[in-house]
Amino acid sequence: MSERAEDAAAEEGEAEEPDRDFPISSNARFTIGGKPVVLDDFIDITTGDVSNRPVVDPQPQPAPMPKDVIWNARRPVEG
Repeated sequence: MSERAEDAAAEEGEAEEPDRDFPISSNARFTIGGKPVVLDDFIDITTGDVSNRPVVDPQPQPAPMPKDVIWNARRPVEG
């Protein structure tokens, strides 16, 4: 491998690691109506008042339903 190729590979390894918990970078750019906007502005424009609500913790999933409940929910009721 040439010295330049080694330098390029080293620089790539030093690149900032993306945040895996937040898949869209804060540097991401979007276009709305031909106007480029940053992520925060994109969220405000596209979600309106929903984006201004307080953040809440996720709720736990309920326990799975018994198989007979699921099975009966998928079948027509016989009278």
